[in-house]
Amino acid sequence: AGAYHSCGIRSGVALCWGHNPDGQLGNGTTIDSTTPVNVGGGAGTSGWTAISAGAYHSCGIRSGVALCWGYNPDGQLGNGTTSASTTPVNVGGGSGTSGWTAISAGRYHSCGVRSGVALCWGYNSDGERANGTTVPSSAPVNVGGGGGTSGWTSVSAGYHHACGVRSGAFLCWGDNYYGSLADGSTTNAGTPVRALPPSTDWVSITSGSRFSCGLRSNQTVSCWG
Repeated sequence: AGAYHSCGIRSGVALCWGHNPDGQLGNGTTIDSTTPVNVGGGAGTSGWTAISAGAYHSCGIRSGVALCWGYNPDGQLGNGTTSASTTPVNVGGGSGTSGWTAISAGRYHSCGVRSGVALCWGYNSDGERANGTTVPSSAPVNVGGGGGTSGWTSVSAGYHHACGVRSGAFLCWGDNYYGSLADGSTTNAGTPVRALPPSTDWVSITSGSRFSCGLRSNQTVSCWG
């Protein structure tokens, strides 16, 4: 569920409903809907395996390809433009690239995992893209900069921060005013910082507005921010 809209997957078909002034429902219109509409319009397409509703945009994975739709002034759709789209566009532009296994739509930025490497795109004033800069990007950039690092299994984009799991370790980056990076400080980070106390048994994470939560292999849930 995003700010004013929600999305889900039913029998491999992606559907969204709710507020739609920026095309965040992905059905080719800007008309609100109180019932689910097929992403892509018409009868929809199958093959969807993941979906995430951000503030005013949405993203998903279909047959290994990442797609986003809706609001896009900061490049949060990841297709190399800042133009909104009422239908899904391929992250990376063109025909897109396969190998995506996770995706998350935040407020004005998005993140995902492709072939074990974490990438983010869109708004970046607080270091949400985690490449050591505060420059926005309308195309995916590797978390950590350079060629990126492998071993990422999940990622979650929040309001102005993001978190992910790499080789069992929990890392966060971006805005940290409320301590949402869990590194024991309130200092923003433009590259991933490891959550405290350090451990390598994290299995899943989620980033909220200005807080984050994670699940460890012993079924312990922790939150901070």
